[in-house]
Amino acid sequence: MTDHAHLRLVPDRSAEAIARAVALIAGVREGHPPAHVERVAELAGAIAAHAGLDDATTSRCVIGAWLHDVGMMALPDSVLAPADPAGYVDSPLVRAHVTLGADLVSRVPELAPAAEAIRHHHERHDGSGYPDGLAGDEIPLAARVVATADLVAFVLPSTAADARARKAAARRLHELAGSVLDPALVAAAIGVLADEAQAAGEYLPRTA
Repeated sequence: MTDHAHLRLVPDRSAEAIARAVALIAGVREGHPPAHVERVAELAGAIAAHAGLDDATTSRCVIGAWLHDVGMMALPDSVLAPADPAGYVDSPLVRAHVTLGADLVSRVPELAPAAEAIRHHHERHDGSGYPDGLAGDEIPLAARVVATADLVAFVLPSTAADARARKAAARRLHELAGSVLDPALVAAAIGVLADEAQAAGEYLPRTA
């Protein structure tokens, strides 16, 4: 894969629009509802803002979030809809979606700087993830943001969640801090959930 680490992605709403369109098309191909990837992208932007990241990095996070699973488009139908779903997530072909997606995105100049976020969003803070077994700060920052946003979107898919669901999601984030997720970004994600709770007239502690 081409190394785009030297490129600076300036905030570009047209690039984000391209990423959104591609992601929604990919979702149709995969049979996934558009609400999930939309939630991941919104969370990635909010987590990046809570973490105090600059506009360029935040844009990279949002584009990476929209496109984090775009590599699934390159997988055969038999992989996307297996007869036996057991072991689906750990399938080598399914795991290849991160490298396939990063390679696809790296070919589009407007989106290429987000390729690292796509390639590495399944790395784990403790080094047990894939595809390269990176750990801690070795994992590109945008990939860590996308991983955190993706996890939150799975455990709390909607801002319409009730207080009990938000507290359960916060507990789950705390459990994964330092093993799967970057603790600093977990704190930022808890801040996002606290903001959502406040908007709903509820209260969620911002710390464990």
